[in-house]
Order: sequence, then structure tokens, then C-alpha cells
Amino acid sequence: MFSKFIVLTIVSILAIVQLRVVKSWSRPADWYCIWSMALIAISVLFIYPNYEWEVTGIAWWILSCICCLVGSISGSRYVIKYPSKSISNFWWRALKYENIIKVYFFMAIMYSVLLLANHGFSLFSIRSAADLYRINNYMQAYRYSNLDTNEDLAQQICLSFTYALPICGGLLINQKKGKVYSIKCFLCLLPSFLITILNNTKSGIIIAIILFVSSYIIGYMLINKKEIKLSPRFIRVIVIGLCAFLVFVFWAIRLRYNSDASRSGTDYIISALKDYIFGCTVNFDHYFSDIKSMCLSQSYDFLAGSNILTANTFWIYKYGYIGTLFIWFIRGFLSGSAYQHLKNGSDSIIEIVVLLYVYLNAIYFFTYIPFSYTTVCIGVFLLFPAFFSVFRRQYNNNNK
Repeated sequence: MFSKFIVLTIVSILAIVQLRVVKSWSRPADWYCIWSMALIAISVLFIYPNYEWEVTGIAWWILSCICCLVGSISGSRYVIKYPSKSISNFWWRALKYENIIKVYFFMAIMYSVLLLANHGFSLFSIRSAADLYRINNYMQAYRYSNLDTNEDLAQQICLSFTYALPICGGLLINQKKGKVYSIKCFLCLLPSFLITILNNTKSGIIIAIILFVSSYIIGYMLINKKEIKLSPRFIRVIVIGLCAFLVFVFWAIRLRYNSDASRSGTDYIISALKDYIFGCTVNFDHYFSDIKSMCLSQSYDFLAGSNILTANTFWIYKYGYIGTLFIWFIRGFLSGSAYQHLKNGSDSIIEIVVLLYVYLNAIYFFTYIPFSYTTVCIGVFLLFPAFFSVFRRQYNNNNK
């Protein structure tokens, strides 16, 4: 009971700093702090009320949030100006971003086509829920067997487009060209949803949604020349979207375990979803004091049904406690500087990529390091900049 009081006191201190000192919500550092506070507070009060917290792990976690905040505030005061020159040349100028989106969408859909084809299926073979169950059962068995699950080069290339596409969609939706146009922008998430339905992996769609939302915030500043406001309508959209996503994930987990009656029930799925989202708090707190002696490749079963540790665990294991705090400060500084420069009217692709990188690390830190995947790096650091270079030229020409 006393440990819960200490943890809540530590979280309250961070909340006071965020609300009374920082007074912001849309920068990457703000997302890291708000998301951390939500995870810890909900875990302590509702999800794991009987767990005896070690406190030191949570205290370090909150300290990392403060380091990120301090870095972000410092960065916003000492703005690094990156070059904004386009990477286009004589043939690049003939391209239109609408055509690039079509190519990206086609390539992203091709990943699912290749995935099914390599296992003897096709999109046309899915005619009913039973067919979808059969494919999911096969994919799950294949993924957890001793078979070689390495994807060929063509699949990896196509998968890169599924990560670039949501960034493009989140940026374009800010143009406000009507409901039909907005629906087309949301369709940029379709290939990632399709992969989740077929292969039943959650990380891809989570990364895609984070990139979409991050790009929307960045695009709002680029197009509207001002910072996005936390309006009641925006909060309502976020809540509805989050509820819809949780329903989708619930259905995806049920689809995954459809052949196992003991794991396809509602109670089991809710428990699995609960541990996936909040299990990182208990596991990180439990292992914090002994991180250096851990074998990070092993499975952690302190929480039944959860092997989730935060990405901080891996950074601490590699760079130490102080080194990881410094990493969060640097992330905060670079993202704070880039955010302020964009807010002031810049359109540098380097600043946008920096923000996308830190947003993804700040929001998806509760499981692992997203940029450990080459396909994510290609999508964010190569494919999206190519699209943005064309979009920026075309948008600026249309608004002269």
C-alpha cells in the first residue's frame, strides 16, 4: 500500500510539471510523459492493484520523462536550422504526389499478395470467415514453429511502403478537401490493417497508426502555419478512434486464437490485451534493479501472458542508466528544436523526419525499439522524404 502511494506521488509530480510548467501536449516529449503517466497511474489504481511496486524503476522512468521534457524545452529555445532545399531534379519536377501515393499503395498491397502467395494462398481464396480463420491458424503455426520465417527481398521492399504510406496520408488529410478526400487519406492505413488480419501481428498496425497521427500533427503545422489545439472535437475523434482500434485488436486476437477454445473467450482476450498494454509497467519495475544481469533474448513470464518490457530496458542494458537518460535528453532536444522551427514556418524534411523518429520512440516505447526494423527505416527515412519533396514543390506552386 505504501509503495502504491509513493508511485502515485512520483507520477503526480510529473503531472504538475507537465500541466503547470510545460503547458503543452503535442510535442514528442509531451506524448512520452503523458503516455507514461497514463500507463503507470492506470496500472497502479486499476490493472494491478495488488502488486507491490519496487518504486525505483518507476522513479527512474519518471526521471527519463523529465530529462526528455528538459531537453525539449531547451531545444525549443535553441533552434537548430536544417536545410530545406528540395532533393528534386529535372525529371523529379514532372512527378505529382497523387501518382506517388498510388504507387505506394499498390506496393503496400503487394506485400499481402506476396505473403499469401508464398504460403499457397491468394486474396481471392478468402471468401468467408472460415477461410480467414484457416489462414490465421496456418500463419500462427508457421510463425511459432521452427521453420525459417525470413521474408524474401521483394516482401521486405513492399513492407517498407506500408510504413511510408500512413505518413503520407496523415500529412495529406490536413488539406481539408472534403469527406471523400479524407476517406482516401485514411485508406493509407488499409494495407497495414490487411497485414494484421492475414498475419495476425499487432506491431505493424500500431506503428502505422502512430506514424499517421504524428504526421497529422506535423502536417497541421506545415499547412495551417500554427500549432494544433486540443479542442473538444479533436479529443472526441481521438477517443472514438482509440475505441475503434481496441475493438479491432480485440477481434484480431480472437481471430488469432479461434481454434483454441481456452484462449478465444472474451475474458482471456481482455486479459491478454490488458497485459499487452499495461504489463510493461510491472515487468519494468520488477526487473529494473537487475537489468544488467538479464539475458534480453529470453522470455519474461513474471506476468502470465505477457513478456513485455519497455524499450528503456534495452537501452539501459546497452548504454546504462545514465546513458539512457542522456539519450532521452537528446531526443527531447532535437525534437523540441525541430518542432519549434516547423512551428515558425520551416518545411525542412530533416526536421520532419527527426520528429517522426522521436514521436514513434516516445509513443511505442512500451514494447521495443521500432527502428530496429530495416523496413521502418526505409519507409520513414527514404520513401517518405521522396514523397514529401514532390508534395512540397507541388503544394507551394499551387499556393503562390
